[in-house]
Amino acid sequence: MSTKMATGMGGGQDGRQAAAAAVAQARSTFGEDQPDLVILYCSSNYNYAEVLETVRQQTGRAPLVGASTAGEFTESDVRLGSIAVSLIRSDQIRFFTGLAEDVDHDPETAVANIISQVPLEVPDFPHRCIFLLTDGMVGNGEEITLMVANMSGSTATLVGGLAADDFKMQRTVVFHNDRVTDKAASICVMASQKPFYTSVNHGHCPLSKPMRITKARGNVLYEVEGRPAWDVWKEATAAPARALGIDVDAIRKSGEVAGYFSNFELGLRTGEDSYKVRYPMSINPDGSVNFTCTIPNGAVMCIMDGRDEGCQIEASRTAAERARAAAVADGHTAFAGALVIECAVRQFLLGDNFPSAPQAIREVLGNVPMIGAELYGEMRLEPGEFSGYHNTTTVVLLLVE
Repeated sequence: MSTKMATGMGGGQDGRQAAAAAVAQARSTFGEDQPDLVILYCSSNYNYAEVLETVRQQTGRAPLVGASTAGEFTESDVRLGSIAVSLIRSDQIRFFTGLAEDVDHDPETAVANIISQVPLEVPDFPHRCIFLLTDGMVGNGEEITLMVANMSGSTATLVGGLAADDFKMQRTVVFHNDRVTDKAASICVMASQKPFYTSVNHGHCPLSKPMRITKARGNVLYEVEGRPAWDVWKEATAAPARALGIDVDAIRKSGEVAGYFSNFELGLRTGEDSYKVRYPMSINPDGSVNFTCTIPNGAVMCIMDGRDEGCQIEASRTAAERARAAAVADGHTAFAGALVIECAVRQFLLGDNFPSAPQAIREVLGNVPMIGAELYGEMRLEPGEFSGYHNTTTVVLLLVE
């Protein structure tokens, strides 16, 4: 059997019916075998508890991880406000799940707890991948990523993302077996006889000159070059924002702010011409800006330009190409499935053209089962790397047959 994966989607107003439809669609190709792992992505438009219980009942209460989302897709469909399910069964991968709560108040203890629930090594299964989903509103995505990687021994690949809530910016949740909870992290450690192949890529380029962050604390950026962060953003983006019909002096509502920042994010310089993108969530009355992760004081940054639709779509394609090329180089040409995390921000950047991003991935991988979600942050960290949190990127994880 090796590894088998199937996906399904469901929609409509009734969460139970939508969840049942998603499982039924996955079952149509997966069969009635008991899955070893279920992945659930669910829009905030549904009652999470009802959806989760329906999925659990129809999958034999198999181990489950998942998160609330801001968009869902499979290899055959792309939707907003729906439910996506993946069923996975394998005789070459072992799956171990765990849940950590209170990641906001004491993340170090929470991560230590979640790591204690999963094995660090599995005899005869030398390759490990950590699939991690965590609350998207806490603001410590970078720290959680690094803590999980370090406490698990730093020998595993890590991929995942931050839960979303359809840009309501109110409450994001993760799923673990029968639990629905916020301020938590859900984890699945996959131990495999074959390697995992991953990639990450973004489609932004610098808009401003390089600038120094002169005051930041936690996930709040206060000053850039000694000036209030929001003043710097307005000055650098006034003209290009106007071309999009945005008056930077007039935006106030959360939706307007989210749409604006989707085009003009922060880029932390990691090399001469390389940047890690960080998504600004909101603006404070004092002109400071909130992010989904810690912003390092003293770092060099640029304001990034994400308006080129072609670059955004090509970034998704390139992520898939890199993961596939690495697998092929090792002699693996058949894939059981792909787990994809896309940034929810691409909804604003691509609008009605967003389905082109998942479609670009499918064009690379062929008719391979794929489950994906649009989340508030993305994770991809390979052994030996020291930073693995991203925004407005595509993360691809390939499971080989």
